[in-house]
Amino acid sequence: MRYASAYIAVMFWVLEMLSLTPATVYLCQTQYIPEISKNSPEMGVMNAQDFSLVKSVLTASPRSLLAIAIAILIAAPVVWVLADYVRILRLRQRMPPGPFPLPLVGNFFAIPKVKPWIAWEKWAEYYGNPMVTVWNGHRPIIMCNDIWTISDLLDKRASIYSSRARMVVMGDCLNQTTSNQVCQVYGDQWRLHRRLMVSWPR
Repeated sequence: MRYASAYIAVMFWVLEMLSLTPATVYLCQTQYIPEISKNSPEMGVMNAQDFSLVKSVLTASPRSLLAIAIAILIAAPVVWVLADYVRILRLRQRMPPGPFPLPLVGNFFAIPKVKPWIAWEKWAEYYGNPMVTVWNGHRPIIMCNDIWTISDLLDKRASIYSSRARMVVMGDCLNQTTSNQVCQVYGDQWRLHRRLMVSWPR
């Protein structure tokens, strides 16, 4: 989410730069910057190199600003995808084995649309591990393929592995992170909801 927020901030900056008309650029060239440099006491905080950089941006032509905006809009998503994919590859080294993920889509095209659990079982036999990591986009999902592994993780070590992953859309955006049992982290409130659900008269 923080990468998306940074990208949105860059887009707003680009749109603000694109709003500079030739008249505004002329005003910056002739009046605004000299007035700031002479009369603004805050300019003492900015060194000469930073001020010259700001001046060069403000006095750039609209065509140059358009080229900068297009370059940023193209480069920012590419950089984000590459950085996220590097994170996936580094995290993959510490996860149980599984099919190799692709950027953005993960293992979406490797998972069968019909009876996917058969593919998970075949992958467990192929990798020699009852746990297989499947990537849903850039989020890893660990598939357990035998009852002993499931009992060991979810029963004997329930306090570690019984929690839920963060759900941005269903939890944060709909404000259900603390009220919906599906979105809650494992703890006292989750156990209370669980007892209420089990004891509800049928």
